[in-house]
Amino acid sequence: MKIIPHKQVGRMQRSATAIFFALALAVAFVGRSQSAHQVERPVSNNDGQINQTYLWATELGPQQHRGLDFPNPIGTAIFAVANGIVIDMREDIRDGTYPPNSAFGNFVLIRHEASLRHYDQTTNSIAFVYTIYAHLSQYSVAPNIGDTVAAGAHIADIHSTGNSSGHHLHFQVVLNPSVNNISLAPNTLESEDRSRNPELWLTPYPGTSTAIGQVK
Repeated sequence: MKIIPHKQVGRMQRSATAIFFALALAVAFVGRSQSAHQVERPVSNNDGQINQTYLWATELGPQQHRGLDFPNPIGTAIFAVANGIVIDMREDIRDGTYPPNSAFGNFVLIRHEASLRHYDQTTNSIAFVYTIYAHLSQYSVAPNIGDTVAAGAHIADIHSTGNSSGHHLHFQVVLNPSVNNISLAPNTLESEDRSRNPELWLTPYPGTSTAIGQVK
């Protein structure tokens, strides 16, 4: 057994303590600060547990999850996370069904205001922010294509349509520099290749923070 000298143990303890306080300060700072691109939550600020996170995957296959899932009850109201315009939607799929080529089920796609535009290093461009709200209840979508919506506006209700394992909201953030010919059906948005982690955009729950970083 290797015996670590007392002085070295002391240095290690001081280093660990410093790292702990640095992380605590970073988490506190992120929790209190307002990101330049922070948006509201799509379910509510006091509810909406996430049960499948960004890039979540299972042993069933290598395909990763490109958004967040909120397993709220059927009929739970869904809200726009920021001001924007509805550029695509579908609401005619019967609840509990998965017709061919309709993985998102009933959905709403919103392009957000220019103030939310964000640098996209993959294309070296300033991209528009799009949000997807999927697996919605049949005929629950409130806005029409072309309508403007405000942050917090009711846009639809939760159910289970499309490629869904049960009632929930699938929420996705996508960056795309284009404003022309963007849709989900067909998927010219390229939602699977241009997605970003929504948890870095959403306002944290009250009393919580979003920690960003890596410890090695």
